[in-house]
Amino acid sequence: MCETFHIEEFKALRAEIDARVKEGQTWESLAITATAAVYAWLATNSDKEFSEIGWWIPVLFPLFGMLRHGALLLRIVQIAEYIRSIEETLANEPLAGWERHLLDQRKRHPVRSRLISFSSFAFWATLLILTIWIALEFTCV
Repeated sequence: MCETFHIEEFKALRAEIDARVKEGQTWESLAITATAAVYAWLATNSDKEFSEIGWWIPVLFPLFGMLRHGALLLRIVQIAEYIRSIEETLANEPLAGWERHLLDQRKRHPVRSRLISFSSFAFWATLLILTIWIALEFTCV
């Protein structure tokens, strides 16, 4: 009975991790789309009196995206740690289970495993820097 519970819990938690990864990818797409939409509107309506403030609106997208990405990553790490404990309880083999395998890979190849996380950070940081630069270019004329 207890083992069945943990197996079902394991499946639900893995599904939650997958959903959070997809949500992170969706946030990236939406941030790019929203930024482009605001810039397109500003480019065609630059004579409006509020357009100077409008150039700063896209800066909010990467800021909120970075915050949300951090929250998603934190939750994924929490779930992964718990899944690893389930794997250690239910599997008696040294590397039985995906999370235990990933932990071993991170220990053996720390640079490679950090590149995956870094790429997402680099995306948000680049978008933030670009939006700030564009806002400064169009408002400090």
